[in-house]
Amino acid sequence: MYKLLERFLLSPRLPWILAAFALFLCLPALGLGLLADDYFHKALITGSPAMPPVENVALELFVFFDGTEDGYRALAERGLLPWWAPEIVRAAFLRPVAAVTHQLDYLLWPDSPALMHLHSLAWLGLVVVLASWLYRRLSSGPLVAGAAALLFALEDGHAASASWIANRNALMALAFVIAALLMHHRWRKQRWLAGSILAPLAFALAMLSGEAALGGAAYLLGYALWLDRGPLPRRLATLLPYGAVLVLWATAFKWMGYGSAGSDVYVDPTASPLAYAAAVVERIPVLMTAQWLNFSADLWIVLPVAGQRLWSLLGVVMLAGLLAALWPLLRRSDHARFWLTGMLVCLLPLCSAFPMDRLLLFASLGAAGLLAALVERAGWLGSPAGAGRLVRISVVILLVIHIPLSVLLTPVRVWGTGLTLGAFGNGEQHVTEDPGLADQQLVFVNCVEFMAFYVPLIRTFDGGVVPAGTDWMGHLLSDMRVTRSAPDSLTVRPVGGFLANRAEALVRSPSLPFNAGDTFERTAMTVTVDQVTDDGRPAVATFRFQVPLEDPSLRFVVWKNQELVPFEIPELGETVRVAPSLPPF
Repeated sequence: MYKLLERFLLSPRLPWILAAFALFLCLPALGLGLLADDYFHKALITGSPAMPPVENVALELFVFFDGTEDGYRALAERGLLPWWAPEIVRAAFLRPVAAVTHQLDYLLWPDSPALMHLHSLAWLGLVVVLASWLYRRLSSGPLVAGAAALLFALEDGHAASASWIANRNALMALAFVIAALLMHHRWRKQRWLAGSILAPLAFALAMLSGEAALGGAAYLLGYALWLDRGPLPRRLATLLPYGAVLVLWATAFKWMGYGSAGSDVYVDPTASPLAYAAAVVERIPVLMTAQWLNFSADLWIVLPVAGQRLWSLLGVVMLAGLLAALWPLLRRSDHARFWLTGMLVCLLPLCSAFPMDRLLLFASLGAAGLLAALVERAGWLGSPAGAGRLVRISVVILLVIHIPLSVLLTPVRVWGTGLTLGAFGNGEQHVTEDPGLADQQLVFVNCVEFMAFYVPLIRTFDGGVVPAGTDWMGHLLSDMRVTRSAPDSLTVRPVGGFLANRAEALVRSPSLPFNAGDTFERTAMTVTVDQVTDDGRPAVATFRFQVPLEDPSLRFVVWKNQELVPFEIPELGETVRVAPSLPPF
């Protein structure tokens, strides 16, 4: 049995076999269709009237909120922003290389989401092949390299990136980063001078594919520190071309207005360094737990703050145990130090976003290399055991998690991606097809940002009745008391106030407090903050409409038990409860 495994791990065809198997595990993605941001991309590429027009699709395909007053107004008038979103809210990313591949999709197969998914899976296959080649060159031995390639290819966390068309940019960024590492290694070890030009060029393509490529700098730094030879200043000097790429990219990024602002879960390191430092301390342990123990980081955002802090604490304990198991290996192995440096440092730029499984793509490259090195230390790759019993038992548990369990979980993760992201689009299926809706303002008493955002987009493409406008009052997760305070007004009191958890604060940072008396003008209503909490969140808000609430130009709906039903307007002075609800999975 061991001989068969050895032959498999040493086979020259291993990269292609593993790529084919990784694609096979993710094949259910072909049936997922368009999900969430995919509709946003389709609207921009096809010039749908549901979205404000853009001048350059390649540069603006990943600009969700541009942080300008004009951009805010354009989205607010279409009901595509919650009333609590500040005018400065920005979520804008520079990914022109990835954007071009999406434009290509709509040029070649505009009506086939399955082929778009297949295009993304092709990038996953390329990543697996390139990673296998990288392990062969940067591991302590061929069996360790084969084991690392196997662990990387079977990583179930990759399903989150591979099964969402809009997240293709992360796969592309990793593919170009690994290509840069391969060429950098050949330049440094074989004096291949072309690599000194081609490797930074590949890194530039990675940066223009997605900001996740910043994690590639961690592996380049790790290479200079641990695998290159010569005086340290000379080794670090080899990173100057990549530094030049980063400087040019960062200059263009800021000058062209890209970045994030106004959100609690997306933190701009340059604008809010202290908040970013706190996010790093909080989120790296969460991401490491998800990487090594297969906990889904996607659950973090819906936990209460106490649960999030407990997860971080457990992650610190797990990470300390991992480092203790790795310590003898790290003391003697440059390769292990390289993989550890890449795995941890690559997460630093990703901590600007809240923990998600799809952020682990770059970290999994180093984690697979480290786990394979631990397997060798346990004595299962032809070398004598160099680890104690506790470490060997831990390695067995990790192998069970990352091979058979991971194989079983990958299709489940693909399905889960479709379930969670599809929930935002599924909301559209619950909206009435009454032709009269075309002349009405659709008002969600409780909703989720993305759900209301995608109703007009999806209906524009699928031929459903598009409401004249959309708006919403409170969040789906809030337990609200709604009082009719005037013939044209509703007053809302959520238990704990508005924006009580991070899932509600996607587009509003707590660093932007409210004041009593603040007003927000929408197309069909004016929102007034009547009271605020001690930490500056709205505690009570009144929604005054331009016409009485029974006017036929308004259609009020509410989510109850994952169903969208008409909201019964209360009598004057009457208060009703709107209970929290889950999205319509």
